[in-house]
This record gives sequence, C-alpha cells and structure tokens, in this order.
Amino acid sequence: MRLGLILYANSITSTAEAITKSIPDGLFASILLVGNNIDINDEFPSLKLKEKSHRGEAMKQGLLQIDDGSLDGMVFAEGDGSVSLEDILAIAKDFESNSDTVHTYGRKKEKGIHHAPYWFSRLYFSLASKQKIVDVNPPLMAVPSFLFGIFKETKGKRFDFQHSFLLEAAHQGKIQEKIIEAKKGENGYTYQWFLDFLLLYRSPLLYGIVSLTSWGIDVLGFYLFHTFLFTWSKEAETVLSYIVARVISGTYNFAMFNFVVFPKKGDIAIKAFKYSILFLINMGIASGLTYLFSHFVPGELTFIKIIVDTILAIANYFINHSIVFARKKIAKKK
Repeated sequence: MRLGLILYANSITSTAEAITKSIPDGLFASILLVGNNIDINDEFPSLKLKEKSHRGEAMKQGLLQIDDGSLDGMVFAEGDGSVSLEDILAIAKDFESNSDTVHTYGRKKEKGIHHAPYWFSRLYFSLASKQKIVDVNPPLMAVPSFLFGIFKETKGKRFDFQHSFLLEAAHQGKIQEKIIEAKKGENGYTYQWFLDFLLLYRSPLLYGIVSLTSWGIDVLGFYLFHTFLFTWSKEAETVLSYIVARVISGTYNFAMFNFVVFPKKGDIAIKAFKYSILFLINMGIASGLTYLFSHFVPGELTFIKIIVDTILAIANYFINHSIVFARKKIAKKK
C-alpha cells in the first residue's frame, strides 16, 4: 500500500515540521507541505502557493505535484496544529484496511471550531448524497486513487471545495467518518461567513435563481396562453397552455443546468435524454395536479400552478443533482 501525505495550511509552521519529523519511516511514500508561507528549513519537500490561496487550491496543487500514478491513496491533513500526529497515523491505518472508501476525521460542532452553517450543511449533504456525515469540511481525510481525477476537477476555493468533492465522492461509494477532538489551529481562522455561504451553496443558489427565472417564463407564458391565445374548453385550455409554457421554460432550464448549475463533464445527449424523461414526468404530475386542484381547490388557476411548481422545484433539485447531471461512476481498482 503506497500512501501520500499532504499537510496544508495558510502558513506552514513548526507544528507541521514536528509532525513530519515524527512520522515513522516508510509509512508514506511521499510527503508534501503546502501553504502560502513556508517558514521551515529545506529538509522537507514543500510547495509555496501565491498569497491568499485557499485550502482547495492547496490540496489540489499538492495532489497534482506528487501524484505519479503509483499511489493507492492520499491523506490530506490541516498543517496548522488542529489535528494530531496520532490522528494522521490512525486514518492511514483505517485506509489501509479499507482502501475503496473515502475516510474522513471530522470535528464536532464547537464554538470557534466549526464555521459552516452547521445544521443546514448536514441536511443539504444528506439530501443530495443520501449519506450522513457530521463535518462536511473535515480537517483530515484519506482519498483512494480512483477518485484523484474527480478531486483534481473539483472547483472551489475554501470550505466549498471539500464539500463539493465529498458530494461527488458520495455518488461513487461510501464515506466513512470518525469524529475527533480537533483543536483550533495556530493561525486562527479566516472565515468569512457570507462569502463561504455563497461558495458552499453555489449549486442550490444558482439552481434557485435559474428556477425562479424559468418559473417566471413558465407562469407568464401560461397566463398569456390560457388568457388570450387558446379559446377552447377550460380543461383543454389548461392542459395545452401548461404544455406549451413548460416546453419553453424546460429548454431554458436544461441549458442553464448543464452549463452553469451542474457543469460536469459528460455526454450531453445522455443528460438531455435523462432530463427529457424527468421533464415529461414532471409535466404529467404538474398538469394533473393543476387540473385536479382547479376543480377541487377554490382560487385563481395561476396561483394554484405556482404552489404545484414550487413543490416540484424543491424535489427536482436533488433529482437533477444526483441523477440527471451526476458524474459517471468510476471503476475501482481491483
């Protein structure tokens, strides 16, 4: 079993140096220290990043530098003193016993330790991945080599990088989590709650914006069609108006989802086919519910449609994320 180790931090300090010196010989095939400021001697391999580089870039650049195709996995550890040598050795042992799984050592929710919107992060992750973990931004994790490609392609700068990668990894297999008593690092935190919130929830926020504009196109089209253009019976008018408006907004939706909200590599024809199936199912459900409610629930027809579409939009986010625009599963090493 050949493992690599990357210690990353804003400023690599004497703590990282002490950890590196104490690691038993032969445990890791490669060790690299990555940070904005390297304040140690030349005894250890290191990679200095540009000023104000974030953890996502540090982890990705570190992997790019030492992945020579022969490693079975990589351990990523915060190098600011927030994780102990014992935990690093323990996760390496856990990985050796189960090398097809992503192992994470997460932190408990403690004041001054866990910065991400805690409850919402866990809820969002469990709904999107169907797996439950406590810390979506763990200070220590071990990644199998068959996921290196996804790791290198993952976008993000700060806490959102690990969150995005773990969501993708969850679709490829199981994440095994252990909770540790991580302490505050020597350099403190540079947490910017509003920026990190926007980065962490980029996909659902963009999905909401796209869905809102698509909803506006859909509702406006529905209103215009059933009010001014179609003059048949109420039932035919309702169904036909819905279909035409939905086709227009659905085309807009697919283009935005594929290129902006869920920009993953893959065959666009397959994505379009899966989206078309979902589109037809949604159209049938929404048309049926709108028609049903229009007969049994008093109120303006357009308002009823708004309620139906809101419920479907929430469910559809997770379906689009997990199925329609999901990345292909990668074959594991045997």
